[in-house]
Amino acid sequence: MIDSIGLDGGKVFLTYSPASGKNCVVAIRDSAGGSGRLAADVSLAETASVGFAPGIAGGGGGVAPGIAGGAGIAPGIAGGAAGINGDFISGSPARRSEPKYVYAPDSCITWSGSIGRSHFEATSVHCG
Repeated sequence: MIDSIGLDGGKVFLTYSPASGKNCVVAIRDSAGGSGRLAADVSLAETASVGFAPGIAGGGGGVAPGIAGGAGIAPGIAGGAAGINGDFISGSPARRSEPKYVYAPDSCITWSGSIGRSHFEATSVHCG
C-alpha cells in the first residue's frame, strides 16, 4: 500500500506493484449494505514533476490502525470481508468499488475516491 484516506463510511486505498508498474485504487465501505455512490479512479497526472510529491489535498492519509503489511513487494491491507493485496482485491461488490488501474512507472498520478457524499482527490502525486 502506498496511501489511504478515510472518508465518511469507509476508506480509499492506493497500491503500487513494482512488478507490473501499475497503481491500483479501490474504495471500500466500513460495512456491507451501505448506500450511495462508491467509486475510485486513478490516472496519469497531466503535468508530471518526477521526484516531487506535493502531498495530498484534503489532509490526512498514511497508515491507519488495522492495516497490516504483506510479504515481499505486494503490501496487503486486512479489511475483514474485503481487502487488497497487490493487484488482488476481494470482497462483495456492494462493499467495494471496481478497482481502477494505471500503468505509471516514473510518472505522477492523480487518484480519487467517493463513498456516499464524501469525496477525495489528490492530483499530481506519488511521482517517480
